[in-house]
Amino acid sequence: MHQSLNYIALALLLAVPQTLAHTSRATAAGYTLKNSYEGETFFDGFTFFIYDDPTAGAVNYVDKATAFSKGLAGYDSGTPYIQFDNWSQLSATGDGKRDSVRIQSDDSWNGGVLTFDVAQMPYGLGTWPAFWTNGPDWPNGGELDIIEGINNDTYNHVTIHTYDGCTQSGTAAAIGEYSSETHDCSGFTPTNSGCGFEDPNPNSYGEGLNNGGGGVFATEWDVDAGTLKTWFFPRLLIPQDILNNSPNPQNWGQPVSHFVSDSCDLSTFTNHSIILNTTLCGYYAGNNFPNGGLEACNEFIRDPSNLPNNKWVVNSIRVYE
Repeated sequence: MHQSLNYIALALLLAVPQTLAHTSRATAAGYTLKNSYEGETFFDGFTFFIYDDPTAGAVNYVDKATAFSKGLAGYDSGTPYIQFDNWSQLSATGDGKRDSVRIQSDDSWNGGVLTFDVAQMPYGLGTWPAFWTNGPDWPNGGELDIIEGINNDTYNHVTIHTYDGCTQSGTAAAIGEYSSETHDCSGFTPTNSGCGFEDPNPNSYGEGLNNGGGGVFATEWDVDAGTLKTWFFPRLLIPQDILNNSPNPQNWGQPVSHFVSDSCDLSTFTNHSIILNTTLCGYYAGNNFPNGGLEACNEFIRDPSNLPNNKWVVNSIRVYE
């Protein structure tokens, strides 16, 4: 998720989570389940982020008690969800912000396989939803955006943000289109665009994802090889090894995105929190809002009828080593 440089100062306020998985050790049988977030214990493993949005979005991130009392977090027949307020009319004289939720894992991830089984996600003009991982001392600890898009995007973008001087050629084998304007992945560039791939599958994001019943996003962080790879599997094409809780990326074919340690030392990625959120407008969605940019975006989101698709519904998040 594109960050403000203010995030560096903000990160100092947050405790570094305890290590969850130390390395990625694939075997012929795949990986072994280390931790699972799902069902009615889903929120037990997450902290609700309550600081100002580092990306200057038009949201107020609320605490757990507030989120549950206002229906911004909860369960649909036992399946957890988070959402932003799309029912309140915002006053023209107010702060222009909607209540929303951002959660991040208490345990950290340091390699292995991460799967995200999502049934539904937010999308549409003014929105900026993301599922991502992030290390301390941003951007030096690395950031991986596994699901990200803005406004009326119809394809998912997978992006890394890294330390100054890190580049990617974009030539590693992948089915995604390398979409970065430059090969500079640094979070210190003026636009902080990072390095990324666009998934060619229209079911990988937003309306297409929801209409297809969601799917599984899988990430392999191979510490020994110094690589990061992501895949997307629509609901009816999820590999059996994932369904059996023994994921084996060797069976999955070419990834959507593929980041390597050539002129970029990915060993700097460390102690990643797993994060799920939706913000509105801000640096990315606002500055790229059609017909008027940030000011038009902030005006657009005052009317709740403009924001019908506001909810993440999560079947599971699982970490394997």
